[in-house]
Amino acid sequence: MTEAEWLRCDDSVPMLEELRNRAGNWKLRLFAIASCNRVSSLLLDERSRSAIFTAELFADGKAAEVDLIAAHTEALGAREDVQRSSPESIFYYWGDAAAGAAAACAATAAFPPAHPVPRHEYFITAGGGAANAVAAYRIRELEESFRLDELPDDGTLDAARSELFDQVAILGDQTRRVEEAAQADLLRDIFGNPFRPVAFSSAWRTPTVLALAAQVYESRDFSAVPILADALQDAGCDNADILDHCRGTGAHVRGCWVVDLVLGKE
Repeated sequence: MTEAEWLRCDDSVPMLEELRNRAGNWKLRLFAIASCNRVSSLLLDERSRSAIFTAELFADGKAAEVDLIAAHTEALGAREDVQRSSPESIFYYWGDAAAGAAAACAATAAFPPAHPVPRHEYFITAGGGAANAVAAYRIRELEESFRLDELPDDGTLDAARSELFDQVAILGDQTRRVEEAAQADLLRDIFGNPFRPVAFSSAWRTPTVLALAAQVYESRDFSAVPILADALQDAGCDNADILDHCRGTGAHVRGCWVVDLVLGKE
């Protein structure tokens, strides 16, 4: 992958492949957590939500590995419970499919460091789980709009089923692509531009800059990131990559490469 491809890529999978030998476990986990947070409304089991919370604590050095292992095990149980409750019929199961994919994503975010699966492969699974969860939820909405249970079994039902199948394939593909593009933006927020490492001067870490970055990090309120850019510029920072990232329109999450640089977390 070239720098230009990285900057315009709209699929997280090849970007994660590029990061295979570049990224640390901590940053990759933050990507998985951010992917899960995008589908948090589909997490129906407290064990799944707790796993994401514990994974973030672990990434921040505030939870022990034994806590992460326990959370991962509980999250796997939540995923299995969703799968067991799913009906066998091809229809009316998309809600459970969405919940199951989201639960799988949560379990992935909390995977233990000693897990035998290579970490980048596992985090690709996290992104895929989130994309599948969103797609399944949208398909569920589509399916409900067809009101199949209200149609007479006189050929009308079969015709509606055929039309639904056609639309499901299109909608599922479109929705996954949109979510994968959002995940690509998450990767750029967390990892920046791996082809152009930024040298961060300690002189830019003024009390104001540090206070703003710490506030953003602890509160998870990234609305102040453009203000952080102003403070950095006042401190003498003239790096366009840093300033443009802070002032850009993209979303920011825990792990934002600029905030982490300021706080010395890189």
